[in-house]
Amino acid sequence: MQHAMIPDVSVLIATRNRAAAALRCLRSVRAASAQSPDIAVEIIVVENDLGNRLNPVERILRDEFADAANVTFVAEDLPGLARARNVAIAHGKGRILVFIDDDCLMDAQYFNDLRKNLGTSPGAWDGTVPVLFGGRVDLADPADQPFTIRLLDSPETYTVTRHPGGFVQGCNLVMTRATLDKIGGFDRRFGAGARFRASDDTDIIVRAHRVGIPIQCFPDMRVAHAHGRRTREDIVRLASSYAYGDGALYARHAGAPWLLRHFYWTCRGAVFELFGGRKFAPSLDLSHWKVLRNNLAGASSYLTQSREAVPPPPQSSYRPQLDSIRAVALLMVLLQHFWLVDTAIGHAGVRIFFVLSGFLITRQLLAKPPLVEFYLRRASRLAPAFVLGVLLAIWLGFDGASQFWKWHLLQLTNLVIARAGDWGIVWPLGHFWTLNIEAQFYLIWPFFILALPSRALVPFICLSILAGPAYRAGLAMVNMEEPWRVLPFGEIDALAMGALLAVVRVPLLYRAGLFLSPVCAVMAFPEVFAEHRILRHLGIFLSIVPFAALIAAGQNGRLSIGEAILPAIGKISYGAYVYHWVLYAVLNRDLGATPGPVTFVVASVGTLIAAWISFHAFETPVRRGILRLAQRSRHPQTFA
Repeated sequence: MQHAMIPDVSVLIATRNRAAAALRCLRSVRAASAQSPDIAVEIIVVENDLGNRLNPVERILRDEFADAANVTFVAEDLPGLARARNVAIAHGKGRILVFIDDDCLMDAQYFNDLRKNLGTSPGAWDGTVPVLFGGRVDLADPADQPFTIRLLDSPETYTVTRHPGGFVQGCNLVMTRATLDKIGGFDRRFGAGARFRASDDTDIIVRAHRVGIPIQCFPDMRVAHAHGRRTREDIVRLASSYAYGDGALYARHAGAPWLLRHFYWTCRGAVFELFGGRKFAPSLDLSHWKVLRNNLAGASSYLTQSREAVPPPPQSSYRPQLDSIRAVALLMVLLQHFWLVDTAIGHAGVRIFFVLSGFLITRQLLAKPPLVEFYLRRASRLAPAFVLGVLLAIWLGFDGASQFWKWHLLQLTNLVIARAGDWGIVWPLGHFWTLNIEAQFYLIWPFFILALPSRALVPFICLSILAGPAYRAGLAMVNMEEPWRVLPFGEIDALAMGALLAVVRVPLLYRAGLFLSPVCAVMAFPEVFAEHRILRHLGIFLSIVPFAALIAAGQNGRLSIGEAILPAIGKISYGAYVYHWVLYAVLNRDLGATPGPVTFVVASVGTLIAAWISFHAFETPVRRGILRLAQRSRHPQTFA
């Protein structure tokens, strides 16, 4: 219905099939409004009834508030308290937004006290200054358990030393329009009736604090809460939901160390409890361990499901920064092979390739493509240059290519190296081990990503990340590290780290990447750390964190490296990697070239020229021809 004037305050009430409670709440708000006739108040009631069209609240509103111009009823069929509150926000017109639960009763002087307290922040009453306020919450019925209440006798200002949960209760929460404009509405994944069960109001507090909005609580802005929970079991069940929501909240705001400190305190309390320390809530016999289990369950739920709420960018979106990263990784390989042979800079570049491949392939698989289409596109992109590289090495007379040509073409060169324990046996195609690992990863990985349920993806990928260092450590213990690390498990941690980037937003990734960037030196210069075997292995493992941060920055447009040359090199990097060692073998055999700065320049330029010609004159035409052929033999739109 239309309002005659723009209200000062919008009171927003979400309810679900609790007609009697909603009626009492609504009457108390109307009575408080009558005590402040100079404050224009509108009331928005959202019935979150999941499609129940015989709506009891609507009937009551028709009967009792038919002539109430300041009361509006809205129906929202989809579940969730946060969703209902967002619907109420969309219908409200006031400069000040007051949220109250349907089982609460508003104090008669609430609006007068609200205006007085907002007046302490110039511009707040006009709605132009962002503030977040709360008030006192008392028990409406002494028979109820003293839970979900907020008792205070003097104004309080939020600081990070206390947990944000409950500082401002969602049943008595006030914000200005400026606050809403700055932080947005409620996250519909949180709160009662949603996936993360609770913490929708705590999420608002955290978001407000992170952008510098003052958060205060006042004792004179009172509501009385008639929550009706009277047994210990009721409260423990509710506390478990709060802990679950807090766990999801910790995952969502992992970039706020002050918030994670509260999770640490819960962990510490759980450990102390083992040695006789106090429980989380002794009066309820509620253990820290129960809280911690729900925290972890909520965090796991967030990490596995948050990607559904924030869909990945379209698969066709092109990021030149990622091609720039490919170019840098390629140049690192060329630098080691053509010049700095005593370093492992090239291996660092290979690890970057692996993280990037894991990210891109998993992101494609999350779109659930038909497997035939997926494999055909991979083959059409990679096979032309790969097959040409093998044929060139055979034609140029290298025994390592001709003797094992079947193994090369079957992408099993790495198995030959592992069984022989000798890289030279397949010269000059020893570098194919990395291409083989990727091909074998492409062959197996889709079945896990497409078959596993969403909630199992993150645990599976994390286990895959840990499998890499475990495998390498096992090889080191039996002195088989050098030949057998060329198999997929030797690099699965890098591939899986890229996959994790595609599935979830990795908490604190940029900070961790910057902090751990020195470990790349441990990996790139193994001779310096030859006597520190554990440190070297740790450096190899941890290097995936800064590499992943680099790729995430490129994907999110936060990386500025190269605008033309590097992306151009990145586009031809696959062919360049295939051909570079063959070209060097020719220079070494026929011209006596040895690693050095001159060889690096000559061989690198020659490699890039060969790769550019191959990409435009051979790889691209062959790829397009394969896809056109597939179009003719299948449904015309399959590969459009």
